[in-house]
Amino acid sequence: MVEHRPTSKDRILVLTPRFPYPPVGGDRLRIYQICKQLSATFDLSLLSMCESQEEMDAAIPDDGVFARIERIFHGTLRRVTGCLRAIPSQIPIQVGYYQNPIFEKRLRQMAPEHDCLLAHLIRTASYITDFEMPKVLEMTDAISMSYLRTAQHERFIRAALHRLEGRRLLNFERAVADQCDLNVLVSEVDRAFLFPPGKNRNVMVCSNGVDSSALPFQFAPDGKTIIFIGKNSTRPNMDAILFFQEEVFPLVRARLPEARFKVIGQIGSEFRRKLEVRGVIVTGSVVSVADAAAGASVGVCPLRIGAGIQNKILEYMAFGVPTVTSPLGLEGLAAVPGVHLMTAVQPSDWADKIVKLLTDRGISSPMAIAARRFVQEHHSWPAQLAGLGDSIHCLIRGSGSKGTGERRTEVNRFAEHKFERS
Repeated sequence: MVEHRPTSKDRILVLTPRFPYPPVGGDRLRIYQICKQLSATFDLSLLSMCESQEEMDAAIPDDGVFARIERIFHGTLRRVTGCLRAIPSQIPIQVGYYQNPIFEKRLRQMAPEHDCLLAHLIRTASYITDFEMPKVLEMTDAISMSYLRTAQHERFIRAALHRLEGRRLLNFERAVADQCDLNVLVSEVDRAFLFPPGKNRNVMVCSNGVDSSALPFQFAPDGKTIIFIGKNSTRPNMDAILFFQEEVFPLVRARLPEARFKVIGQIGSEFRRKLEVRGVIVTGSVVSVADAAAGASVGVCPLRIGAGIQNKILEYMAFGVPTVTSPLGLEGLAAVPGVHLMTAVQPSDWADKIVKLLTDRGISSPMAIAARRFVQEHHSWPAQLAGLGDSIHCLIRGSGSKGTGERRTEVNRFAEHKFERS
């Protein structure tokens, strides 16, 4: 446990279902960056589940983000039991997966010392709903949308299971959001899917960002390397990689035999072997994504299922790696096809655009420069998250004897004022 350092700042207790150190991968990186920005004006405590003893014992960097950190072990037996209990209920299985009575008990002990609760993802949302203090739910994506989209690409039993879980998730997401004072989503696409117009106005959209200083612009294409960056054990990323490897890459190789496909990021051993047998270069987890991506000529995001802002696209653009994405991968981003990146649907269209970027610097170089400028201007973490801290301050100032409905009204007025000025 990291000891509490008393300050005069308002205090937020942050709940995470996964330990946010090291801050790599979409969900860990996002909550870490949110907390990093909030720590400038708030005193943050972290209560986190850990799924391994390594996480429980891991050293914590002296980054000044959290004044206090407590870890609760969430082992395999606890996870399996939670899933089994969820099956006959209406609770989504992935919410049941994160049920832990020790975590809940510690939350109730720590909450009175704080002014606000911030739950990361719907996996921890149910822990905070019955508290009277200000409650913020960092939802990130509409997870139900991802499950329902996945059901369309599955068959028989798998399709039915994804559809069932997707419907449970949708009902749960809407229910818990209604019990929180402020809900944070990554894009307007996710907001529109979850909440019909005029419903549940206590929603703030804060897109993902990139730390340009940690992702150096390095446009130095080797003319042959195509990369895919991500957590490659998730269903959307695995589907995207296989689609590209099976349907697109052979068309590219037929025209450019020297082309190679490189997958960067965490990956399961079985999937790794499957790709390596097919000639894909697989790095697994890396210390430096920038080093692993050096020399790449094209970054691809061939997602067919999933939801939310794709960090991989922001990273490609920051690195100076020209990007080709599916329309789904572009959802929630204001990047302009043909200027900042390219989009493709059919395998032949994918191959045409990738070959152009591999062979024509007159196309790839201006696009890389424009993309870097785009993420610097529109997707820095401080710019994306500036309004969140103001909204939480508004919630805390307006708490006192006011109920949840009154606090929401004040946050909505503040948000409207912010949008009018922007």
